[in-house]
Amino acid sequence: TICYNHLTIRSEVTEICIICDDDYYF
Repeated sequence: TICYNHLTIRSEVTEICIICDDDYYF
């Protein structure tokens, strides 16, 4: 899974794109 939006990051657990909240990453 590739996230193209800079506000999203790929979750290593669910392997889906999720929204980043500041410096909080999944």
